Amino acid sequence: MVGQLAAIDGAEAARIEEHRRSIEAVARYRAAIEAANELGRECRGGQPPDDVVAQHVYLEVFEASAERDAALARLEVCRRILVRQRKKEAREAVTRLQREFAEAVEEAFDENNPYSRGQLTATVAGDVLVVRMKGNFGGRPRRSREQVDAWCAETSLFTRITLSNGHGTFSCVPSISPAEVDVLLLTEDGLLPPWSPSGPGTTPMPSPLPPPPPGNGPERLQVAEQAAALQSEVDAAEALVRSRGEDAAEASAAVARSERRTMAVAAERRRVVEESARNTHLAGFVVGGVGALSVTAGAYLVYERREVLAEIARAEQFSSQGGSAEIDALEAKAERQATRLAVGFGVGIPLVAAGVLLLVLGKQRKDSAATVAIGPGGLGFRF
Repeated sequence: MVGQLAAIDGAEAARIEEHRRSIEAVARYRAAIEAANELGRECRGGQPPDDVVAQHVYLEVFEASAERDAALARLEVCRRILVRQRKKEAREAVTRLQREFAEAVEEAFDENNPYSRGQLTATVAGDVLVVRMKGNFGGRPRRSREQVDAWCAETSLFTRITLSNGHGTFSCVPSISPAEVDVLLLTEDGLLPPWSPSGPGTTPMPSPLPPPPPGNGPERLQVAEQAAALQSEVDAAEALVRSRGEDAAEASAAVARSERRTMAVAAERRRVVEESARNTHLAGFVVGGVGALSVTAGAYLVYERREVLAEIARAEQFSSQGGSAEIDALEAKAERQATRLAVGFGVGIPLVAAGVLLLVLGKQRKDSAATVAIGPGGLGFRF
């Protein structure tokens, strides 16, 4: 709907602009006709204004009409005056350039022939360049002919150039005469051919276009109503989206709060598990250490008891009538060692086993605490 409205408004703006340009074109045409009439009166005073040619160029492109042809006829007086002025200026310029060319011919000869300086003279006679020299060019007539032809190729200021020397008289005619040059220059300046009678142009005479219809037509009103209805639907949909967005934001905030609480609980849980793992490890080391000491003591008692048994065997072998008291003491000592040995191994081995079990349990708890991961998604476990 917005695109259609823009297209309708753009077309209306284009019609308004076209109407404005048509009015301006008519106004310019009317002003050019009036200016041409005024310029014709001024030219009769003998001094054409500077914009005479521009006015003619503008008017000649339009189709023929009595008004346009009359204006161009009035400008013909200005053209004739300008042609006379340009021809006078051109004649003065040609005369000056003819003298300069004749001097250049003499100077070139003197420069190229230092031992014959002054033996060639060039004189301007009207539009003819007359060259006279003593001697000749290179001893051959064709050299004189070539020199004359070279001068004619260099300039179009003369109608003829003649050379008289020891070989005779040679002449040539430039490809373009001064009069033809004047015609070319006047044509380039737009002063030829004559402006009256004028030929018909191809551009129709400007005419004002009818003004465009009112902008708020039925088509635009219908599209505007449809656009307003659609805009109401869009506004309602955007309001619903905003409402849903607010609900989503509130839900996201609740989820974030829940995740923070979960993370705090998980962090506390991990701390407790890690502390329990450390305590279990410590208990395992202590119990295992005590068990290891008890087993070590039992092993030492095994060694001592073997020594005591050996002493009892020697005492019985070499006993005498009064030696039974020593054997009794050794046997009592062996019995005490047996009791302590049984206590050492009976207590130490279970303690060692219990210490190993505690170490394994502590390791498992430590690994369990390490697998707990806390992130934006909540509590998780790594495997």
